Parts: sequence; structure tokens; C-alpha cells
Amino acid sequence: MMYGDNAGYPRIRSVLMTADTVGGVWQYSIELARYFCGHDIHVFLVTMGALPDRAQRSEIASLKHITLYESSYKLEWMDDPWADVERAGAWLLDIQDAVNPQIVHLNGYSHGDLPWRVPVVVVGHSCVYSWFQSVCKTSPGPEWQTYKMRVERGLNSSNHVVAPSRAMLEWLQAIYQMKNTCSVIYNGCNSEIYKPLPKEPFVFTAGRIWDEAKNISTVIKCAGNSIWPVFIAGDAGKRELTSVPNVKYMGKLESRKIARVMGKASIYVAPCRYEPFGLSILEAALCGCALVLGDIESLREIWGDSALFVDPGNSDCLSGKINLLIKNDHLRFEMSQKARIRALEFSPGKMAIEYLSLYQRLIEECKVISL
Repeated sequence: MMYGDNAGYPRIRSVLMTADTVGGVWQYSIELARYFCGHDIHVFLVTMGALPDRAQRSEIASLKHITLYESSYKLEWMDDPWADVERAGAWLLDIQDAVNPQIVHLNGYSHGDLPWRVPVVVVGHSCVYSWFQSVCKTSPGPEWQTYKMRVERGLNSSNHVVAPSRAMLEWLQAIYQMKNTCSVIYNGCNSEIYKPLPKEPFVFTAGRIWDEAKNISTVIKCAGNSIWPVFIAGDAGKRELTSVPNVKYMGKLESRKIARVMGKASIYVAPCRYEPFGLSILEAALCGCALVLGDIESLREIWGDSALFVDPGNSDCLSGKINLLIKNDHLRFEMSQKARIRALEFSPGKMAIEYLSLYQRLIEECKVISL
């Protein structure tokens, strides 16, 4: 279905969308904005967390029909964020008054309970409580009660909640007593940017090195047993990176550099303990990498038999699967083809059309209720 095929529903002309600049939500937001802007839908993109860097500003500058509102207001999961969250809320309402969007798309939770004049979609990309339960096997301490209350209120105040996987949706429903309507819309990624290049003999992973959920420490631990070198891209935060044989640290790379490295990598590893979707995994699969992933519910849901799976805590198992792929050219090629075929199902166009259909339905429902 092409956008505009929903006869009888209002055509979407403008969207107010929030995004943070410090994680995968940025790339998700850019993919949506790129499709929307290409179909004459104006995107008012409102950023928080940190000011956009030069590469992010360049991505925005490449798009038409987009207006950027930028800030460094703290995100709700950061230390002592609530004064900033309140200031950001007032700012968002001022932007709504200035631009009169048809729909509000929030990539965070707390602002779902603001007095919006138009339908509100809240997208649950991840959350602190599901992170703790998956990574630490416990709930966070009492200092997180305000966070939980604000997330629950934001979810239940919105018109609709979207999650990027069934696993994430089930976490939200179980943790926050979510009562309103909800759905799963899988993320999408641009196969024109992320595509295979002539393959080279190395293993690659990317992500926040400091984040226990990404479990890059296990990749580092097993790297010495890998036949091929292991390249690691990502922000180390305050973690000190020690020199490890067979490991090459590449630092934080902008998206087009990541795409080039992924395009050349033969194997991509992500032994995640927690990953509601895994955009970097999708990017690697589009680049024709054979995948070795953490055996968790969300990644099984998305990748099925298109990846090899390992116990996230077992570095010997991880190095064993890596070396199995290295030694077996036929298996490595087969898994790379399976991964790419599966990845092509997650297109930005499909994702965007599902969101636009949801927006249209919510606008129509709100019209009926107001009559």
C-alpha cells in the first residue's frame, strides 16, 4: 500500500516528533522523517538529551520539509532529570501552539500526559525497568519510583502506544499496567545506505561499550579466541579501554562510516542481554553480515532462523559460533543471505506507512469523539 491509499481518512500534512540525540532513537527518527519529508509531510523535530552533533545536523540539512528545534534538556532516564522534563514540557506546548501539528509523536514517555490538543502517539523504545529486569535480574531501587510513575502516566495518557517488538510491548504492559490501545510497528532501515560491499575477514560489533545490556564486554573477552580480528565501534563513556589482543577500537562513528565498515564486515556479533529491537543489528544484516546474537526473546522474535544465537553470558560459546562461521564458508554465506533477506522486510517505507495509517485513524477517531 502506498501512502494516500486510505480513502476517507485525513491526509497527514504535519507531525511534531520528539527525538533524543544520544542513542538509536535518532536514526529511527531520521528514517521516519526522511520518508515523511519525501511525501510532503512537514516534520517538526524536537530534540533533547544533547545538542545535535555535526553529522546529525548534516542529516537534517539533507531533508526538505523539516524544522529542527534543539535543546539539551535531560531525558527522563538521566540523573535528576525532572526539572528539565518540566521545562521541556512547557517548551513542547509552546511549539505546538506555534506550528499546529496534526499529530504528536513522542519518542519518550513523560510528556504523554501534557494537555495536547491533538492525538498523541507514545513509542516505547526501551525503559529502565525492563533494562534492570533483563540485565540485573531485579527491579531498580526506590530512587526510580518517580520515573516509573511518570512513565506509567505518560503511557496511559496517550491516545496510542507503539512498541518496536512484541517483547517490548509485553514488558510495557506488565510493568506499567498499561490500559490504552497499543500495537507493534517494527523499525525500518534504509537499504540504500546499508548495503553489502566486498567482504573482508573481520568480525564487527557496534554500540555503547559502557552499556551492560549491549554486553560488548563479552565480545572483548572472547576476542582473543577468534580466528579473525574483532573491530568495535561505539562510545566508551567513562569506561577505560584496555588494549586487548585481536581487538581494534574504532571509537564512535557517524552513520555513513558505520555503513562502510558493516558493508565490509563478514560477521556481526551482538550478544545482547537486553535489546527491544536492535537497529544496529538490522543495519548489519542489510550489509550482508552473518549474525551472532544474544538468545533473548526480542531477537528471536525478529530474526528467527536468520541468525545464530548464543547465551549472552557465555564467551566460549560466542567465540565458538564466531569461529564456526569463519571456518565454514558455505554456512557463513548462507547466514549472511538469510540475514539480508529478512532485513529487507524491515523497510523505512513499510514502517512509515504503518505510522501514517495509525495517525490517520487516531485523527478520525478523535473527530468522532468530539462530535
